[in-house]
Amino acid sequence: MLLALLAELGLHGVDGGIIGDDERAITDAVEDAADNCDALLTSGAVSVGDYDFVKLVIDRVAKDRGGASLWAQVAIKPAKPLAFAMLGSVPAFGLPGNPVSSRVSFELFARPALRKLAGRTDVAATPVSATAVSAMGRRPDGKLHLDRVRIWVADGRYLCERAGAQASNVLSGMASANGLALIDDGDGVEAGGTVSVLLL
Repeated sequence: MLLALLAELGLHGVDGGIIGDDERAITDAVEDAADNCDALLTSGAVSVGDYDFVKLVIDRVAKDRGGASLWAQVAIKPAKPLAFAMLGSVPAFGLPGNPVSSRVSFELFARPALRKLAGRTDVAATPVSATAVSAMGRRPDGKLHLDRVRIWVADGRYLCERAGAQASNVLSGMASANGLALIDDGDGVEAGGTVSVLLL
């Protein structure tokens, strides 16, 4: 998925393969990428588990190369954990391992940065206003929800509806979506209500 998104941006992605939960192997892969690539994207091992070594490794490699790192719990759903580091002059984005969370993090954080690095001026996407065809309810939890939606134009205005199940492990909803609805904390959006949508 990430390789396809890079190709869509006109970038050449190098597949570093699947690395197991081995700190030395992850370090070798991160250092190799920092030596040979313009940017690094990882997927997985950036949360708070006992084997979440990626955030530890990129922090250490960043410090070894005179850079800095950040690990955050972002108040969004899906895609809460995020790691970012400068491995010397190479930016590293530690995205969550869940595929839907990884895609959402890519859209919010990696895509704008990669556009900027590629010299583009259209760095961040501007949301459009759409009308919800059906209700998009949610429970208050202090987070911005990014619902996967299908969006289309009818009678000169954007309409949208959820693209299937919204659980963060359901990739089919992400695969059929062409937008991310930005649903503020609260009870959600009623049918006929207005919602901001990032076009994919």
